[in-house]
Amino acid sequence: MSAGCNLSENLCDNDELCYPDGVFGQCYSSESGSPEPTVLDNLDDTQLELLKLELTRLAAKDKDWGDEETQCVLAYFKMSMSYQLQYDPDFCQVRKPANVWALIQLIDTGLSEDPTILEEDENPENILDQYVQAVVNNENPDFSELSDGQLNSLIGRLVDLKKNVENEESELLSGNGEQEMAVPLDDLEERGEQAILKKDIEQVGEVNQGLDNTEHKIVKGRKDQIVTRVDANRVYLKVHLKNEDQLMPLIEFLQNTIAIPNNLYFDDFQFENGQLSMRISRFEGAKPKAEKRIDSVEGVASAVYKRRKDIARLSGADVRETGIGILFVCAFTVTALGLVAAVQIARSRRHYKDNIQQIAEQLDGKTSFAYQDLCRQRADGGRASKSSSTSSWCEETAAPTIDISTGHVVLNFLQEYLSEPTKIEAQWNGIKDYHNEERTKTKAEKFSTQNRSILPFDDNIVDIDGKTAEDEDFYLNASFIYDDDPRQAVYIAAQTPASNQIAAFWQTIWQHGVCLVVNLSTPEECKQEKNYWPDTGSEVHGAFEIHLVSEHIWSDDYLVRSFYLKNLQNSQTRTITQFHYLSWQKDSTPTSAKSILEFRRKVNKSYRGRSSAVLVHSWDGSGRTGVYCAVDVLCARLLRGIRQIDVVATVEHLRDQRDGMVATGDQFKLVYGCVAQEVNHLLKSISAQ
Repeated sequence: MSAGCNLSENLCDNDELCYPDGVFGQCYSSESGSPEPTVLDNLDDTQLELLKLELTRLAAKDKDWGDEETQCVLAYFKMSMSYQLQYDPDFCQVRKPANVWALIQLIDTGLSEDPTILEEDENPENILDQYVQAVVNNENPDFSELSDGQLNSLIGRLVDLKKNVENEESELLSGNGEQEMAVPLDDLEERGEQAILKKDIEQVGEVNQGLDNTEHKIVKGRKDQIVTRVDANRVYLKVHLKNEDQLMPLIEFLQNTIAIPNNLYFDDFQFENGQLSMRISRFEGAKPKAEKRIDSVEGVASAVYKRRKDIARLSGADVRETGIGILFVCAFTVTALGLVAAVQIARSRRHYKDNIQQIAEQLDGKTSFAYQDLCRQRADGGRASKSSSTSSWCEETAAPTIDISTGHVVLNFLQEYLSEPTKIEAQWNGIKDYHNEERTKTKAEKFSTQNRSILPFDDNIVDIDGKTAEDEDFYLNASFIYDDDPRQAVYIAAQTPASNQIAAFWQTIWQHGVCLVVNLSTPEECKQEKNYWPDTGSEVHGAFEIHLVSEHIWSDDYLVRSFYLKNLQNSQTRTITQFHYLSWQKDSTPTSAKSILEFRRKVNKSYRGRSSAVLVHSWDGSGRTGVYCAVDVLCARLLRGIRQIDVVATVEHLRDQRDGMVATGDQFKLVYGCVAQEVNHLLKSISAQ
């Protein structure tokens, strides 16, 4: 049952529906007889942050929804949150995550079918042997009587088993990948069922773990007729019968010539579509009559094939192939892992929230550099394009290349201007009316009713493919903005889209590969038009479905939203992150430059190099947008080791690309204040190293 079907139509089979599971949807067929998928209701902020960080890790690996590791992580996350298990971020970090994914589904099914395992009682009795025996017998044990110490011992044993399974799988894959080992029968004389568990590490390591979707090992016969059904401790015969009356002589022959001489017992015979299968068991404590006894299902399969001529002569059945199933150890491991999960439920609820918070912080430290699309579609075979190039600024966590002496010179220069406001006012008076008169705006003038104040220039207007419902061309008041490389836009500066421009807005994001949006409009301004994002759930605008994944309030001044954007025309999906600064009024300045710098650092910490332009928008896409771009450009230059800061030239450079960038004298002064604080921050960072 794949997860994520709300965002990817191709995940579910024809007989499956997309079941609302409270996350991204899960494929489910009511005809399968399986319990309905687990539904997660009202995840808290910590859980949502953990989910986002896990998706970020997957995005950094370019994993899409259908990838086995993605499905494993989502299934494990749901099970952990549903049953409040201790969360292990490396649980699916194995060579073949599909195997772990399959185990999680089996465990989750078992847990959902047996609610009694959630009961807690701590009566300290030493009953580990009974628990071990219950695991072997494929039962659902009640572990409520175990003390914490006993639970720890039991968990340790079963976790070691899980690690051994992974190690064995790795060894098999690094060796002769296709070779399969025979699975020993139940109740072998040398070691009973309990002995298997007491020495699980040594014994299990000697056999194929059966965790792959392994086909039968065909002893003889055509390779193109491999039987694909697998079961535990069974032998399979592909036989040709003229009529089913030949089955009884065949079974009698197998019992008399193979089972009895080797003290084996064949039962649970099943015949379907020309395939006969039977379960193999050994009588406990019996001595074999044959000098060389058969003690594995592979041995039984070989013996049957060697006697195929006798079988044909005595019973009339034509044995064409024999094969074995290899899930004995897998079945045991599933049960053991199920018990691990159940035990963890009983002992870890008291530590659950601390664990989730700790894991979230741990993952944040590893993944905050890579907030990329979960399902990024690499156009042109991964070749660089205008929507997939390297950022023109350094990452905030990179070691600054500015030296201390240069930093102090720059800081003294900025502080001198800040201490004498008349100097800044004089500079502002010299540029406040500056605009580039050589550039035309004919394209934007055609959409005069859709422009609030500023019109983009023709040569850097953001072109958009597609048409509105009225068959008019899409239009968004937006301009490409570059820093020092005219070939690569660093920003898309835009006005906040009107209600009739929402489809064009999302088309712009999709077409130009935007993955990060900076929203500088206040909530009051946003109420004047319909928000381009859903408050809850999802909305459809044009050719796109927008799903709100999470919304986190980081401070009184800003919050962060995460969306999944689905193209309904090709079912591709991407991750979009929006940083919304809430308290910056139009034509004014925030109360503190510190909050702007913290906001910018948060944005750039989430933003990653091989990406497209950041879309920055405010109500008119000029004043506040210009301040943010100017501060970001100047701070980024400092990180690159630029020795001179020219605020006036920077503002003029931005206005050459879009009118009105930095609209008031106070906003111009704010640029000075922000850059000065950033230089001071860099100097402290250098001194601390």
